[in-house]
Amino acid sequence: MESKILHESSTKSGGGFKMEEDSTAGGSDVESSFNVEIKVILRMILQTTMGVVVAAKKY
Repeated sequence: MESKILHESSTKSGGGFKMEEDSTAGGSDVESSFNVEIKVILRMILQTTMGVVVAAKKY
């Protein structure tokens, strides 16, 4: 299953983002492991970014 992040203004009025799942995409093991790796990488980037912001606020 493939997920896409769409801005709500592209689907209806209002702000923010929402997840849309594509039920037509095949749920292969390779695709699933790739998605997991991307999520892990994004989580690490966010944690690093938040750490930099917290460190900057201390000074």
